[in-house]
Amino acid sequence: MRGEIMTTWGNLNPVHCRSRSHRGRGLRCAALATAAVMLAAAGMGCTRSGRSMAKDQQQAAQDTDVYRVVCFFPPNTWKSFDEEGDLNPEGFSFVMYLISRKSNKGVFADGTFHVEIYERGEVNASGRRPRHLVFETSAPMEDLPRRSRTMLGVGYQPAVYWGDLDIYGHDIEVVVKYESPTGRIVPSETVSLKVPDRKV
Repeated sequence: MRGEIMTTWGNLNPVHCRSRSHRGRGLRCAALATAAVMLAAAGMGCTRSGRSMAKDQQQAAQDTDVYRVVCFFPPNTWKSFDEEGDLNPEGFSFVMYLISRKSNKGVFADGTFHVEIYERGEVNASGRRPRHLVFETSAPMEDLPRRSRTMLGVGYQPAVYWGDLDIYGHDIEVVVKYESPTGRIVPSETVSLKVPDRKV
């Protein structure tokens, strides 16, 4: 499911960002974009391929030294985003630190923030509980509310809004990913959560 991320905390105004499309659609879009670059280059008499141009642009971007993503989900992690303020959550909030290799503390960094939510199924015949992706979203790091400095460094306080996704009472797994300006992906550890039962 595609959704939105509501980056809000305290009195900050919410910012709605389009979620990242599924992998298949993203690959199709990337292929179309590459084809357009190659056609433009051919029209200008350029002999370099669109792929090499894209590679040069990626290398020109400045990478960060973030090597770890640490997330904390407090007891009051579940949030209701309804204007009526009902008791049923439509998402959650948490604290996130991007750990720098140089300082080994949380830092602010350019890039993109990703969240994936997986629903856990029932135990199958092999004794395993399969999981499947039910929600994913992303936002620029600059849009996330920032957290004041602590012993762990500086961090972020995003709030994820999953809309009308019905996973009340279900077991879920959450994976948070940081994507650097060069496209390097740093995932968090998988966090297992139990969504509260529907109250009304």
